[in-house]
Amino acid sequence: MKKKYLILLASTIALLPISGVLAYGFGGFWGFNNLDPDQIVQRQQMMFEREAKILGISVDELKNYWANGKTMKEIMEEKGINQEDVQKRMKEIRLQELKSYLDILVSKGVISQDQANKRYEVMQNWTENGRMGRGKGLFWGMGVGLPCGRN
Repeated sequence: MKKKYLILLASTIALLPISGVLAYGFGGFWGFNNLDPDQIVQRQQMMFEREAKILGISVDELKNYWANGKTMKEIMEEKGINQEDVQKRMKEIRLQELKSYLDILVSKGVISQDQANKRYEVMQNWTENGRMGRGKGLFWGMGVGLPCGRN
């Protein structure tokens, strides 16, 4: 039982950056005070889309929950969303984001395709073996701040 709560807590903590920005907006506390209106809209929409995908619900449905101040946990309980499904989707999304990020680095000549393939394989193994969230983070050592629910 304790393990189940620890997993839920870890999942919730991983989503705090997303939920925090959604709850507080783009104030100076989060470092977004220099964004222009189009950037604010783009980031907010991206966060809505990502969180809806994680929960397996529509963006419109998530917006309604958000407007009513519902937490991820409350949404999951109300919708009967399985925690394991959420964790699986989170892992898939993280790996998709990593792949996109690595593809950009390859296309810009920062790293080779071979290096990208090796890094992806390492991160995929970490994800599958539950090593994620133990001090390394998805993009550890890469110096990135992608909207991935961590960093």
